[in-house]
Amino acid sequence: MTRPPLTGFSVMVLGAAAGDAVVDAFVAAGARTTTSPDQRPAGAAPGPRWDVDAVVVGNLVGARILVDACRAAPPGGAPALRPDDVVVACTDAASVRHLVGAGLVPLVAVGPDAGPDAGPDAGPDAGTVAGAVAEHLLATRLRRVRTHAGLLEVRGHEVRLDGAALPLSPVPMALLRALSRSPGEVVDRHRLLATMHGASDLHAVEVAVARLRAGIGRAGVVETVVKRGYRLAVVDR
Repeated sequence: MTRPPLTGFSVMVLGAAAGDAVVDAFVAAGARTTTSPDQRPAGAAPGPRWDVDAVVVGNLVGARILVDACRAAPPGGAPALRPDDVVVACTDAASVRHLVGAGLVPLVAVGPDAGPDAGPDAGPDAGTVAGAVAEHLLATRLRRVRTHAGLLEVRGHEVRLDGAALPLSPVPMALLRALSRSPGEVVDRHRLLATMHGASDLHAVEVAVARLRAGIGRAGVVETVVKRGYRLAVVDR
């Protein structure tokens, strides 16, 4: 049976509540959907965590929440939202203008020049936004890598090896996403460290790689390249 397109992906919707059309559209598409701007695990340091694949803004209030959260992030805390990290989308022109003015360029079907008085009706409907986000995530964040242990599929925050889901916590998951962007190629430890928000030394990378290998449970998938870094060992490149 075909899975919904956003199965395995995580989406945060700001400026909307459970039951709103934009939230329902992402739930129907299979995404793990939340409406809270606070994605910190219990006991974590203050500051927002963008442990999601997409942030969707439902209205101008949501746009302001997003911008304020980014500006409030402490040094060494949450990263700025980047096109290769978290996709931002919204459903009205006023939100587009607010985000663009703050330096965030959203993925939307309406431009920020839709007019100064443009309201919610100027934007695409919820289904259109969900479809645009799904198309973008499937094109940029769905990776299939053939390894000696079987087919490894990285789909947002879900990983499967030969069809079986792997239970990876956020840090090993971030490392695997970084490695999967360049399968078979060496990724140096400094690049991997940059994916680990709050970590400051290369020993943390070694620990995280050990956790990643334990989560995968199969030898030879993540290889160490001495004095250089790590890589996903692939076959049939």
